[in-house]
Amino acid sequence: MNRDITLEASLAIAVGLLIVTWAAFRSTDPPAPGALRRGGMAATLTYAVLAVPVLVTRGLTLIGLIVLLVATALAFTASTYSLHRSQTGDGAAPPETAPERYARCAVSIGVAAVLLIAAGQTLSLLSSLDPRVIVLAVAVVAAWIAYAQGLAATHRVGSVTMWLMFIPIVLCLALGIYLGSPGVIITPIRDVDGVTAATGVGIVVLLIVIGWADNTLRNSALIGHWSRWRTLAGPLIVAALIVIGLLMLLGGSILVPSMEFFTVPANLDMLPGLAGGALAILTVLFTALVAHAFSGAARAGITATPGEQNDEFAVAPAWLLGAAITAAVLALLDPGAGLLLLLTALVAAALMGTQLAAQTGGPGRAVGLAIGVVAGVIVVIVLFLTGQTGIGWWTSLAVVVTAVVAFMAATIVGPRVTGAEAPHNSDAEGNANQHV
Repeated sequence: MNRDITLEASLAIAVGLLIVTWAAFRSTDPPAPGALRRGGMAATLTYAVLAVPVLVTRGLTLIGLIVLLVATALAFTASTYSLHRSQTGDGAAPPETAPERYARCAVSIGVAAVLLIAAGQTLSLLSSLDPRVIVLAVAVVAAWIAYAQGLAATHRVGSVTMWLMFIPIVLCLALGIYLGSPGVIITPIRDVDGVTAATGVGIVVLLIVIGWADNTLRNSALIGHWSRWRTLAGPLIVAALIVIGLLMLLGGSILVPSMEFFTVPANLDMLPGLAGGALAILTVLFTALVAHAFSGAARAGITATPGEQNDEFAVAPAWLLGAAITAAVLALLDPGAGLLLLLTALVAAALMGTQLAAQTGGPGRAVGLAIGVVAGVIVVIVLFLTGQTGIGWWTSLAVVVTAVVAFMAATIVGPRVTGAEAPHNSDAEGNANQHV
């Protein structure tokens, strides 16, 4: 009979949270360029973590791994291109309009809620602890470090997290080679449905629009000035090596839920320290990613361009508090990670369509974004009524429709709103000149 590891699991999660706290407060100086780059890597790794639960439900094989890497890379590309498109000649990004910042905050909250759900389910499965307690613990610590030192703390934690990823990489590869076989990666011995084209395209589309609206990676690039290729390569290599090790160990496919995901956690105590080490590292990973998402939401409340008035690492406390409470409540209610991911992507699609339009700012963008969000609400209702909320062709179409409607609204309606305000502004300036 397996021994009870509740105490060991509780201590391991506590150790993980202490590691996060140490990493955040180990220095009061601005993070070094290397730490900023690794912080950007951790923010990029978020996309892979968001995609994995979707891909493993039908069985993640080698094809699923390719989809995972492509989706992560395209999300990163969308995020960096969105920033590059808005940057001025000196590399700065002008402050966005209030509706755009609200949309970015909403996207970060949605990402944080999905990550909290994943943290609660994963750590609870391995430890048998109450997932609600885990969600609250991760949310509180993540919000605390983001509040205390802003983006400086989240990037230091992200840097430590990327260094710790060497442990699961070595462990997964060693177990895969020792207990499994490299050959099963190409020819799996387990028969699973695998990732369908609909699911693959669906997760790629969702992550592309979320990447575009991702305020976390955007601000990391602004303050870090890191190399895009190096920042992207790191998380891709980490994700690929861990998944390859698990594929060798599990017969060429990763299927959740399945029998091994009930028997393996129950027998983690066979090797002393294995359960505690795995839980501690996973706690660090999820807390770091949630803290990144919280900082992205709170950074949306700062209107100054990063670097202005030495506030490049600052966050808006009120926005941080609101984001943390909202994300935690959503995670505790748990309407489904897939549904939350879809709703987040629809808001991101409205922002993406608006910003791709010819209208570059002002009332036009506000109108386009508002109409895009309304379109997103309508398509969600349609998906619910037709029972097509699962990530696939219909959700991809919903995201595209939302982005197109926002684009057209910002292009066609936006200039009319701006033009209608122009005479009013001219009259006001004329009256002011007369008074002078």
